[in-house]
Amino acid sequence: MHHPRRWLVATVPFLTGALLSPMAGAAASVPQIPKGVVESQTSKAVSKQTGQPPPKVSCPSGLPATIGASIGCTLTPQGSATKYPVHATIASITGVTPRFQVQVGQAISPGNKVEFCRDNATLGAATATAHQPSDLIGIFNAQASTVLNLNATAPPKVSTAAGTLFFAARSAVASNNAAVLTTARVVAARAAIDAFCHQHANGSPIR
Repeated sequence: MHHPRRWLVATVPFLTGALLSPMAGAAASVPQIPKGVVESQTSKAVSKQTGQPPPKVSCPSGLPATIGASIGCTLTPQGSATKYPVHATIASITGVTPRFQVQVGQAISPGNKVEFCRDNATLGAATATAHQPSDLIGIFNAQASTVLNLNATAPPKVSTAAGTLFFAARSAVASNNAAVLTTARVVAARAAIDAFCHQHANGSPIR
């Protein structure tokens, strides 16, 4: 059984008591953080930590405004079909301001290694033609559907690496700046994917 990988821990402040409402059917002294607020604030926290567009977050209910209260939700990055489990816990409350810890685990999808590695080979061959980092912007833009499918079919073992590459490619194309694609984190993610697929950086198989 897979144990969820700790992906990030985010602190989420709630700014006003207006975000809290009485719990239905419970003691009036215990307020409730509405479901929509938990979802939107978790989404904003992930976006802030990753520098990427806010993902869609779905939670089954709200949370009682009590330290230690937690809930399991689901996160789906924008432009992706891959779902990730998210665990949100109230770490502290100052007045009416709770702070949340958010942990994101491995992709829920079992993935498809054959399809995933085929897409990685396609990307490797395409990026091997780049003469300078700026060339990668056009390449990743042209290969947008391949990058999307790579993330969607990533097996759990490389889901974090695939997500890192996915977000970096989207950011580079959106900002017209390839710098994010040359960071140590993204280079390491690509290397991890190549190793998982037993491929060279240019997409050719390792014999």
